[in-house]
Amino acid sequence: MRASDPSPAAPAIGASEKIVFGMAVFLAGLAWLLDALIDYLVFYPGTFMDLFLTRVPPHELYIRTILGVLFLGFGFMAAVLVRRRRIAELAARRERDLIRVTLQSIGDAVAVAD
Repeated sequence: MRASDPSPAAPAIGASEKIVFGMAVFLAGLAWLLDALIDYLVFYPGTFMDLFLTRVPPHELYIRTILGVLFLGFGFMAAVLVRRRRIAELAARRERDLIRVTLQSIGDAVAVAD
């Protein structure tokens, strides 16, 4: 950018970033649910609600928390990448428009022969 141009403000968080992060939250919850279901069906006696919420074994709680943090972390990073891409697309569009205007305003070439 030239010194005379004000620096463009970063666009506000868009719907696509919210959707990406919302999908990460949903997938973290789904991973918790599926892990509890597998534990209920295969590994532990008792009710599903005990393994899902009320009496979760400590090592299961640890694993589910790690999975949730990983899903949220990857969702946050994906939202950041979507935002950076959107900013880069806006900058490329501005530059393309500037180049188009510059090329349209250039007159025909003048050749001078002695």
